Amino acid sequence: MENRIEELETEISSLKMKLQQVEGTTTEVYSRIVGYYRSVKNWNLGKKEEYKKRVAFTKMDGKQAETLIQEVCPVTEKLMGDSKGILSYSFFYRSSCPHCPAMKEVLDQISIVGETLNVDMERGLEAASENLVFSAPTVIFRSADGHEIFRTGHPSEVISLFNLESVTA
Repeated sequence: MENRIEELETEISSLKMKLQQVEGTTTEVYSRIVGYYRSVKNWNLGKKEEYKKRVAFTKMDGKQAETLIQEVCPVTEKLMGDSKGILSYSFFYRSSCPHCPAMKEVLDQISIVGETLNVDMERGLEAASENLVFSAPTVIFRSADGHEIFRTGHPSEVISLFNLESVTA
C-alpha cells in the first residue's frame, strides 16, 4: 500500500512539472469596433482600454433575469401590478426629435399629471441635467413623494405599463 502511494506521489509531481512547461499558442481575439470586426491586437490604446472594461453577457433563466432586472431597475410591486404607485411624470423632449411625438401621443392617453420639458430651452436643459437625462424622449415616472420609480425612452414600455391600446406613429 505504501509503495502504491509513493508511486502516485511521484507521478503527480512529474505531471506538475510537465504542466509548468506547457506552452500554447497565442489566441487572436476579434471583436466589433466602430461597425466591423477587427483583431483586438491591432486596436489603438484607447479602444484596447475600452475593451478591457466591457462586460460579457451570459444567457440566464427567467428567474435569474427577473432578479437582475429588480436589482438594476427597481420597480415596486404596485407599479408592476396596476401602476398605482405612479403619481406624476416628467417628459423630456426635443423639437427635432423624430420619436418624441409618438411618446407624447402615448402620454396623452394616461390620466396622470405630468410636466413636459423641451430640452432645447434653458429650463428644460437644466431639468434634464439635474435628472441625468441624456436622450430624448425620456419619461421619468415619480411616486407621491417625488421619488423616481421608473424611466423609459420607449413608448411601447409606457403602453405595456399602463395597459394602453397600441398607438400608430
